[in-house]
Amino acid sequence: MATHKPAPQPTPGGTLEQVLASAARASSAGVTVRGPDDGALLVLDLDLLDDNPFQPRGAMDDAKLAELASSIAQSGLLQPIAVRPTASGRYHIVAGHRRVAAFKRLRDASANEAERGKYGAIRAQAVLALGDAQMAIAAYVENVQRAELTPVEEAAALARIKDLTAQGTPKEVAARTGQNEQRVRRLLKLHDAPAVVKTACTTGLLVEVGSDDADSSSAPPRRETRRLDLIAALELARLYAHFFKSKPKHAEERTGATIRRALAEGWGFRRIQEYVEGIISGRVKSEGAASSSSDPETPAAALFEATSSRWLMHVARLPRASAAQLVAVRVELERLLAEVDARTAAAPEQAVTTVINVA
Repeated sequence: MATHKPAPQPTPGGTLEQVLASAARASSAGVTVRGPDDGALLVLDLDLLDDNPFQPRGAMDDAKLAELASSIAQSGLLQPIAVRPTASGRYHIVAGHRRVAAFKRLRDASANEAERGKYGAIRAQAVLALGDAQMAIAAYVENVQRAELTPVEEAAALARIKDLTAQGTPKEVAARTGQNEQRVRRLLKLHDAPAVVKTACTTGLLVEVGSDDADSSSAPPRRETRRLDLIAALELARLYAHFFKSKPKHAEERTGATIRRALAEGWGFRRIQEYVEGIISGRVKSEGAASSSSDPETPAAALFEATSSRWLMHVARLPRASAAQLVAVRVELERLLAEVDARTAAAPEQAVTTVINVA
């Protein structure tokens, strides 16, 4: 058990080791210890451990956890976890949530009491001077180093760090966490994005997509889950804000319709950006916009399908296409032509003159 006196707040670097080392320096400048010394190695019962209250990760990958448990069973625990003692005599996990979860899995699967005892306790290092801000930073840094957070989880963690440390700007948050400032800015914006965008960025949406086979224009569509990346999500959050200004009740529905179409048709960032700019400027009409069945701009079936291996145009659908779809096709064709020009310039001896008219 430890009693904490006010101590200078350390400024951690960009790694978990630097965060903990910074906290250790602070402990010698104002922490009175009762119980384990700072840095002491302990063997703690798993039932005395509680998750870091600022743990940003929502779930663990079961396959990776099974792999870690197997590694521990074969080679033992190579590195102790880090813990913060609490006034109740229990411990918060600072770093090592996955190791604790792997130990619990091995304990629960034990065939006898000897095995159960072997995995019923874990080696831990005491870190006494971690305040709530440092706990939040340590949890964030540990997960980022292992690439285990979704963009939404990472955004929420950074927003919490911003609140706990009273750091007012993305630049200051980036300095506290050792992260790229531009990425921090984007993630903090994502934290403020609507749920419809966050869901598409985290769990993704189940959408119908065309076949990847070159000769399968008549093949039935298949369903797969696709997700927005961070940059695309921010652009669509901007679209939501535009819809919300005029018709708040329909903003989520209209944004969701655009997201589904973008994912189903495999839109890249440039395509999404052009479409959003067209909606905001009034040049094109959005998906899900209220219109009568006779409105010539009522969204029709997709004009094309784009995958990593092919680009398929449904020419027969042109007469029923909306203005937005025609603009989207033009943008995509211009992108393809630019790519063809770039490849032709790179290999002039293989060039073949091609003329494509886009009405």
